Amino acid sequence: MKLYKKALLILSLGLTLNSCLDLDPQDQLADGNLWGAADDFKYFATNFYGWTRDFKSVISDGAHSDWRSDLMTSSSVNMYSNGSNPIPTSDGNYTSNYAHIRRCNLLLQKAASFSGNGDISRYVAEAKFFRAFAYFDLVSMWGDVPLVDHELDKSEYQLARSPKADIWALIEQDLTEAINSGLLEEKKSVDDK
Repeated sequence: MKLYKKALLILSLGLTLNSCLDLDPQDQLADGNLWGAADDFKYFATNFYGWTRDFKSVISDGAHSDWRSDLMTSSSVNMYSNGSNPIPTSDGNYTSNYAHIRRCNLLLQKAASFSGNGDISRYVAEAKFFRAFAYFDLVSMWGDVPLVDHELDKSEYQLARSPKADIWALIEQDLTEAINSGLLEEKKSVDDK
């Protein structure tokens, strides 16, 4: 009987502690504790600005860099100038642009169901601008590419390419909506917060 009581006590203690494991960590970002306030959207959208390019990336291997053209000259002709560039098995420009698109789609999806206090329309406009920015790189470099305008589930991982006219239409729609929101600034000084 004593063994029975100990087993019952251990079982009840185990069931009680199990519910503590279902909590979102308070010191980390997780879906359960990220999208509750307008500031969460602000902090998430702030990361989009790290995707812009500086002068170094314009002349290196960026999507529209001079290195991928016949503009770069040296003592020898580069592989883009003489047409000997190989087709890569993977390209960082391709994968990073789709990672950016995924983040924009995530913000847009969470914004559609946001019921908290505060105005998030500026961050929605920023997400649409940066999604258009990423698709501009993709369609400029590869033409027809998969169009992803929502969070994918596992059954959608192998998408076919969409006609580039559909991609340009999404770019135009996103930019039009971002501009018409009237919330995007022409430029922002470093002192602005």
